[in-house]
Amino acid sequence: MKELHLVCNAHIDPVWQWTWEEGIAAAFSTFNSAANLADKYDYIFCHNEAMLYENIEKYAPELFEKIRKLVKSGKWRIMGGWYLQPDCTMLSGESFVRQIGYGKMYFKDKFNAEPKVALNVDSFGHTRGLVQILVKTGYTGYFHCRPNNTQFSLPCGEYLWKGLDGSLIKAVRRFDYSSALGKVNEKLQTYLRSDGQGDPFILGSCENTAKVEIGDYQIMFWGVGNHGGGPSDKDLAYLKEQIENYKDVTIKHSFPEEFFEKINPSLVVDKSLYISMPGCYTSMSAVKQKHRELENLIYSTEKMASICAINGLMEYPAESFKAACEDLMTAQFHDTLPGTVIEKGEQNALMLLEHGREEVTKIRMQAFFALTVRQKRAGEGEYPLFVFNYSSYKSFATVEAEFNLADQNWSDKFAVARVYNHGEEIACQQIKEDSNLTGLDWRKRIIFDAYLEPSSINRFDVKITFEKPENSSITQNFNYLDAQKIVEIGNDGLLKRYAVNGVDYLDDGFGLYAYEDNADPWGMCAEYQKEVGKNPQPFIPLSPEECAEFCNDENAENNVRVIEDGKIIKRIESYFRLNNSFARLEYTIYKNQPYMELKADLYNEERNKMFRLHFPIKEFAGKLYGDTAFGTDELFTDGRENVAQKFVYALCKKGCFAVANAGTYGSKF
Repeated sequence: MKELHLVCNAHIDPVWQWTWEEGIAAAFSTFNSAANLADKYDYIFCHNEAMLYENIEKYAPELFEKIRKLVKSGKWRIMGGWYLQPDCTMLSGESFVRQIGYGKMYFKDKFNAEPKVALNVDSFGHTRGLVQILVKTGYTGYFHCRPNNTQFSLPCGEYLWKGLDGSLIKAVRRFDYSSALGKVNEKLQTYLRSDGQGDPFILGSCENTAKVEIGDYQIMFWGVGNHGGGPSDKDLAYLKEQIENYKDVTIKHSFPEEFFEKINPSLVVDKSLYISMPGCYTSMSAVKQKHRELENLIYSTEKMASICAINGLMEYPAESFKAACEDLMTAQFHDTLPGTVIEKGEQNALMLLEHGREEVTKIRMQAFFALTVRQKRAGEGEYPLFVFNYSSYKSFATVEAEFNLADQNWSDKFAVARVYNHGEEIACQQIKEDSNLTGLDWRKRIIFDAYLEPSSINRFDVKITFEKPENSSITQNFNYLDAQKIVEIGNDGLLKRYAVNGVDYLDDGFGLYAYEDNADPWGMCAEYQKEVGKNPQPFIPLSPEECAEFCNDENAENNVRVIEDGKIIKRIESYFRLNNSFARLEYTIYKNQPYMELKADLYNEERNKMFRLHFPIKEFAGKLYGDTAFGTDELFTDGRENVAQKFVYALCKKGCFAVANAGTYGSKF
């Protein structure tokens, strides 16, 4: 006989169209109601997200103890097992591991529970890099809803998802995860055969999705969601009657693991589950940038603190790291990181990320001093610089550092810094410091290239000599050529040529463009499934008069100028405008590295516009890839919005052209 597995749950967004505090209150109300209904009805309530349970444990200890008893009796099921339901497209592999690891440890400790089916019902797409993480952390199944069938077509709702390393996991897609208050009867009827004559189950219809036939076992998630609520007395009474009296199908209260044990899908899907909400890859960019910053800071500082702890230099600050990781994981929530919360939700995310950064910065400072405290004393007139290499291999790096002279220099001579490594002088360049004190020679900022020993502190010594300043100006030549690369920037301030090892990668059309956009952070319309933004308009160079006014510099003769040029870097800035908006592009050409850096500052006065930098590629070889969780993923090349983590790269007939970024996850080709 066919079986219908009823999974009672309450999808609770802790923050979305409401504040975080209200979301936690909704969780308390939902959990309390579900626990009280368990006294009256024989059903199973299922819920995931350790973060919510932590709050119940802290603020409602009596309710928490009741839930523990219900879990022990089998009437409450710990579902999913993650810290929360995060975005599943933009996280690094290590962040996914933390979401799973912290959740598993909590549920094992508090409930002796370890779910085997992971689920992210409301996340906007899912990277294929997740599969190997799920398998290697003990999961046997994965349940999701998005993307729907018009966004990502599948012939059936159950399949084997294949990871980047060849791992396979059972996966189930359904198009919804809740039911309206008091209306579970309507949903149930769409999940049952209609004529009682052995017709197959059908997948509940959903807007923009087709009905899909499935096998002898069906799963139906029900319960009021989005702002919580879960089961109601009316719904449970109706289901009790149906379970007892419906004869053609066995209807039972269940949980994901029980259903997944029944199914044996054969269809293999070897792709990431994209795209669902393409606007989310770029919405609320400040949160995305802070997220990347904290993600990198935590995972690099952990290495530093571990080395200190192993060598007995400091106690490993596990609790401080835990607090920072919880800040990071909370900000990775599937409405927060994608940028679909209200403004107060954005403010909450920025507060969390800044708090996490403060915690980890203190750890890094402690570890830094622990690693350097035994260093030999600096000689007279020396300034020691210490650089930690987080990599486990020797690397050639460009290092920037700013420091104070021993005393303020008011003389007519200029303090010149020279850098030494193990007693040998290495090439160094002095560049503009962050300080803007005019007429005072005190702060110094230097940049130099050096080999760094792995996983350790590297010492460099700076010595100062005082010399008469030369009356020389920087040559305004916007091109750069060496044995490895060629960079040409036109008189309009736009990048014209970029060649490495004799291969030209850049075609005509580089620049900053504004696209017509709308205020929908999801990008849910059908048009955005094909392409985000339309009718691009280029930013144009400022005239000399506009440049002088915008830069507050009456001597500005052109919108482009060289601002640094020495042994290590050449730095060029240029200015542009579109209507009442302005932009500054800053090119940093590293003379001893196979790459260059581009910084874009935007002074935006546009409405309903999004902005893209264009990198037209020569001799494209047909494949585009992007960074994802513990691997790279092939991306779309037909104009659809792509999501990738730290970089994308296009294969060319010779080599490849890569663009790395510091916090933007969206791109198109």
